[in-house]
Amino acid sequence: MPTKRGGYYVDGRRVPGVTTAQSDWPEGAIRWAEENAAQCVAEVAGLDFDLVDAGLAEWRARRKDATDAGTYVHWMIERHLGMDEVEPDVSPTAEERGRVAFAHWLTWWATLDCEILHIEEHLISKRHLYGGTPDLVVRINDTDTRPPGVYVYDWKSAPEPKLKSSHLSQLGAYGIALEEKHGYDLAGVGIVTLPTVEEGSALETVVPWSDMMPACVAFLAMRTTYEAKKDLEKLRRGIERSRFSEALGGE
Repeated sequence: MPTKRGGYYVDGRRVPGVTTAQSDWPEGAIRWAEENAAQCVAEVAGLDFDLVDAGLAEWRARRKDATDAGTYVHWMIERHLGMDEVEPDVSPTAEERGRVAFAHWLTWWATLDCEILHIEEHLISKRHLYGGTPDLVVRINDTDTRPPGVYVYDWKSAPEPKLKSSHLSQLGAYGIALEEKHGYDLAGVGIVTLPTVEEGSALETVVPWSDMMPACVAFLAMRTTYEAKKDLEKLRRGIERSRFSEALGGE
């Protein structure tokens, strides 16, 4: 889940992480969109700009708390599984939400009969040039709800558990990299969404690996698109530099 510190590299070349490769909106673009939306609201509704700016700041603080709650619950799970990681510095609100999500995770974890194979292992796909860090890889013993075999798991946190298509493509990417590195014959993937509120319970989605082809194809398409967008931006910058040089020459 967390990106490897310093990034992922293949033969000295930096490659994107799974989340970066499938992201349509970089953080800078998100902030730009938020600011423009706030300005439009202020102009159309005739509101005071300072008031709208205060509302935008509050929205960003809430968004950060939601992200930090996920960071905190990941840390609590890692500690429970025996990893020695530094406690993240988050707000009291994010910490409380993370602790609530962890309580839901503990209840779910008690239902799993498994052998832990890897915790937060940094993976590299040399074939497809990307990196990723799945939360957990386990070998599940025979149960009524989960066929035995090797599974890759990822934790998500949210006020209301919800499965997103990006969750599936992310797990597809992890599965591809796991097979490449370890040669596993995966049985499936698991996504556990943890509520950050007391109500409800963890939502586990288990998908057989044999059904994950659309998710894998989607991720690899996004990986190709990510590289194409970088090349397109290089082309744009080259054209702009050329125009600038011509303008200077014309003077």
